[in-house]
Amino acid sequence: MKTPICQSSAFEQEHGEELAKIFENKMPRYCYTRVANPTVTAFEDRMTKLEGGITSVVFASGMAAIFNSFFQMCNRYHRVDNWTNTSYT
Repeated sequence: MKTPICQSSAFEQEHGEELAKIFENKMPRYCYTRVANPTVTAFEDRMTKLEGGITSVVFASGMAAIFNSFFQMCNRYHRVDNWTNTSYT
């Protein structure tokens, strides 16, 4: 069985309160494709099973994946500086 591709950018909710709960992760539903959608969730679930992991997260680009990997290693005490003193004029 093939997973259907979800070609929607937004998902309808009955009330604004439901949408607020979804954004607060208190209700498991879809609200906006860039946050999550059924196609991406199905892919993440399959990758988790394939790799034998606990969970998976997919990204739209390699740079997003690299940034997230780097950002997850930082905590509130880390500081990121521009070490090259490069000037663009």
